Order: sequence, then C-alpha cells, then structure tokens
Amino acid sequence: MKLPKLEDARLQDRIVVFFVVLLLAVQAASFLFIRYAIERTAQDTLRNDLRAGARIFERLLRQNRQQRVEATSVLTPDERFRDAIAGRDRTRSRRGSARRR
Repeated sequence: MKLPKLEDARLQDRIVVFFVVLLLAVQAASFLFIRYAIERTAQDTLRNDLRAGARIFERLLRQNRQQRVEATSVLTPDERFRDAIAGRDRTRSRRGSARRR
C-alpha cells in the first residue's frame, strides 16, 4: 500500500493534518505554561515556608537566651552557687545537680 504524497493529498487530509499539528502545538504550549506556573508556585511556597521557619527558629533562640538570662540573674546572687560554679566546692555542685534531677 502506497502512501499518498502530500501534493496528491486531498484538501480534507490537509485540513486534518493541520489541525492535528495545531492541537499538538497548543498542548505543548499549555504543558510548558502549566509546568512553569507549578514550579513558580512551588518555589514561592517553599520560600515562604523557609522564611516562616526561620522566624520561628529565631524566636526560639530569643526565648532560650531570655530564659538563660533570667536563670542567671536568679542564681548569681547566691554565693554558694557562685562558689560551686567557680570550682571551689565541687561536692556542693554535684549534690545540687543531683538534687535538681
């Protein structure tokens, strides 16, 4: 069976080929546009999530720092605590840490 040459093709065949090619071109363009939109949305979402995570992490660091400052301000007036930390009384610091557990 011989395939007809493009010049010998009927007008109806030419129209069908034209619309098939046109449909494929539209589908390819739609695919590229949708893919770009999805990637852009995903990148924006990830960027926003990372920013939110960074803000939460920074807030936790500030809270941790504030808790340490408060604990230090509570414990520094205690002379026994200062002596134990300075290494002058290792038994007291060990007993104190065991008592806190």
